[in-house]
Amino acid sequence: MLTDNRKLALAGLGCASVGLPLLLAAAFDLSAGVWIPLLAVGLIAAGVIGRRLYEQWTLSVRPHREPLREPIPEPAPQPVVEDVVVEGVQLRSAAPDYRFTFSCRVHWHSLVPGTHGDRAIRSILDRAARVTASIRPEELDAAARAVTAEVEARRPDGHGVGTWASEVVLALPEEDARRLARMAELRKDEELWDRERAQERNMRRYLTDDVFETPGSAVAWWLAGHRAEPVQTLDLAPTLARLSAIIRGELEPSSVTSPVLEPKSLFERICDVVDSVHEDQGRRLVLVHDLARVLDGNGQSALSGELRNRYGVDDLSMVVDDGSG
Repeated sequence: MLTDNRKLALAGLGCASVGLPLLLAAAFDLSAGVWIPLLAVGLIAAGVIGRRLYEQWTLSVRPHREPLREPIPEPAPQPVVEDVVVEGVQLRSAAPDYRFTFSCRVHWHSLVPGTHGDRAIRSILDRAARVTASIRPEELDAAARAVTAEVEARRPDGHGVGTWASEVVLALPEEDARRLARMAELRKDEELWDRERAQERNMRRYLTDDVFETPGSAVAWWLAGHRAEPVQTLDLAPTLARLSAIIRGELEPSSVTSPVLEPKSLFERICDVVDSVHEDQGRRLVLVHDLARVLDGNGQSALSGELRNRYGVDDLSMVVDDGSG
């Protein structure tokens, strides 16, 4: 409400704005065309001044108001992080009867009230087990790296609980580790034995199907490695021939008692000596006669007769007498 002083001021202002033009009009005998505009101007001035006075009073009466500000949002609730140590959990591997030993520190946080430790542990163990199930126990280092990378990542479990792990340790029981090491050694020994056996089979196949396929191939094989020893190769020819016959199953190994030349082999060598005399047919027959006498004198009558038949002369003494006469 307006105070009395302000009421009087506004009343006086209104009287002045109306009465002043009327007094001027009566004193100076102004016409209506003059004092009516003066009256209008006075009323307008009184209205403007009155409005100004009213606004000043309103400001002085109203209480001071603070400027409007945007409301400050309340801070979001922070999740509480908890953890627990898990030790010695057995996780399956890709090999039957072999398990990894898993230990770690499980961490979790949640905005949902309640106890979530068991759920967090179960989540970490499931994640670790999915990794180890596809890795063989021999690959322990690779399994440890893969499990660590999997469980150290923070992931929600689908129930509003975020889980991860630290201080991850993946190992094998000591007995299993020793057993796997021993099996690895046996596998390497077996692989070496298989390779040696395969090499031996290849060598036998090479000797049977190539080197000793015939007596001639055996001699050629030996001579290829001893090209500077043709005479010695000739001496070994009967032995190589017998080896070829044994390998082909044509001769029993028990029948071979000594490397002494058989009569036939000796006969062939004698014939080689006789055939080497090309200059004179008579001289060749004389040589045959002498060799035959030596054989007869040493109890080799069969060999002597075979030598006579080879060269088509029955009575070598007659040939000698004719040659001398």
